[in-house]
Amino acid sequence: MPIRPDQFVLGIDPDTHHAGLALVSAPRVERLAVGAIDRGARGFAAAAGVADAVAEELLRWVDELRPHVARIVIESQRIYPGARSKARPEDILRLGWAAGGILVAARLAFPNVPPEEVWIVEPRTWCGTVGKSISQRRIRARLLWTPGCDALMRAQHKSHVTDAAGLAAWGCDDANGLRGGVERLPAQT
Repeated sequence: MPIRPDQFVLGIDPDTHHAGLALVSAPRVERLAVGAIDRGARGFAAAAGVADAVAEELLRWVDELRPHVARIVIESQRIYPGARSKARPEDILRLGWAAGGILVAARLAFPNVPPEEVWIVEPRTWCGTVGKSISQRRIRARLLWTPGCDALMRAQHKSHVTDAAGLAAWGCDDANGLRGGVERLPAQT
């Protein structure tokens, strides 16, 4: 379904202790937020905490924005064989738990978004194989940032909110949903 100018794409970049959220109507970034928990949390408690923190942020947006969110794009994780990776297997599991909880929170907050418009996207699918610093410079240059975004763009979670904005901007292009690397929730019958 094409994204109209009055609609938003919600991009979410999950991590084990925080997640970046962005609402984009390309090329304009309307809102940014971070769902974060105490760094001392471990294991499933940390994953559940991140999902709860994201749910709290989304609930702040729901009344005003629910009718305007048309697509949700969440970054999935992938271990690339042969690639150098700093990720430990247990971190990938925790990240999967957090992403699953975030998916549920987003679906509950925005039930108006049809399941086929919930995209789960691998990092290489939406940002390619360039390094993170290059990818993030491109995102910041491509998008128009509203004044309220400035504080989060300078905060410690800048990387995650930038990626969330990049995911959402990528999701504004319907052609991307036709490419490989995008998983969708099954349509409800």
